Amino acid sequence: MSIVICSHCTLPYVPATRSRVCLVCWKENEGYDLTKADEAHVRLANATKHLMDENARLKAASSAANSTSTAELQKTVNELQAKLKEFQNSPALTPDLIKTLITLCHPDKHANSTTSTEVTKKLIALRPKK
Repeated sequence: MSIVICSHCTLPYVPATRSRVCLVCWKENEGYDLTKADEAHVRLANATKHLMDENARLKAASSAANSTSTAELQKTVNELQAKLKEFQNSPALTPDLIKTLITLCHPDKHANSTTSTEVTKKLIALRPKK
């Protein structure tokens, strides 16, 4: 079943023949009186047209949202790739460097300060597992 648009009233209808106008427009053009069923058909066609227009609007909005989301995701990917390159090019914390840093910031050498304790804990966590 296909829905077409009446060339006269521009409302959607399901054609029974190869006519380019809906039954209601055909009846009006031929001089027939419209019945209550015809009037109900026009109301239904108007509601259908409204739903078809709304569907088209939502599809367009969805497409625009998807392209925006894709662009935002690509930007995030590019930023993360740049950070990864930056990280890969930075000097690594070798086990010897970590040991030296722990010695330099150990809480025993800094009056058991909270900061030195936190930094030392983080450095210990960075040491390779044996």
